[in-house]
Amino acid sequence: MFPPRGFFSNLFVYIIFDMTKIKQIQEIEKKRELITALRILETLFILIAIFFMTIIHREEKTLTLETVEELIIFIDIDNFKEISEAQGWVPYKPNDITGTLTQLVTDFARKHTGEIIYGLDEIRGTEECMIRLTGALSHEEIQKDLEYIMNEIQKIGLENGCEATLSIGVARGPYTPVKPTGPYQWSKRLFKGQAQRLAHKALKKAKRQGGNRIVFL
Repeated sequence: MFPPRGFFSNLFVYIIFDMTKIKQIQEIEKKRELITALRILETLFILIAIFFMTIIHREEKTLTLETVEELIIFIDIDNFKEISEAQGWVPYKPNDITGTLTQLVTDFARKHTGEIIYGLDEIRGTEECMIRLTGALSHEEIQKDLEYIMNEIQKIGLENGCEATLSIGVARGPYTPVKPTGPYQWSKRLFKGQAQRLAHKALKKAKRQGGNRIVFL
């Protein structure tokens, strides 16, 4: 018994149609896979871009300190004991260097609406001090004013026949207020605040590098 007329031709058409349909499905699947791969790559590129932008932002914030909420500045005269002995200055009395530093620090704090939280001494002269600044602060302006203080102290030292320099440590907040428990507790309790400790660390780093410099942390 033979199949009806046209059976094989119709079967051939169906086979061709199915093969074409299979190819179309395969092409659609390939396109879907390609689109999925492209979307994954796009997501990866976005994540990588966000990662590097975060790193760059952190580096800029660390290096420039363009705008910060709080700043602690620790200033200290380098080798002041040796200078005093060489000059024959009486301890705990103002001399040209400590008296000038008192005035310069006072002017600096007044200009930047800062608070001198440690060390300023108009009666005996200022050998070291710590300043707290708050609000929107310009790194360039602060550094320029600190360099001016350093240059003025150097100038006074040369006028007195000695080499007088400053080391300065600068650190960002948060500031932790610390009250002394007695007349000799300032230096011990002062560095319990986070920003104070960082400023002290920056100052020591400036000292280790030879002094006469500003270190930001």
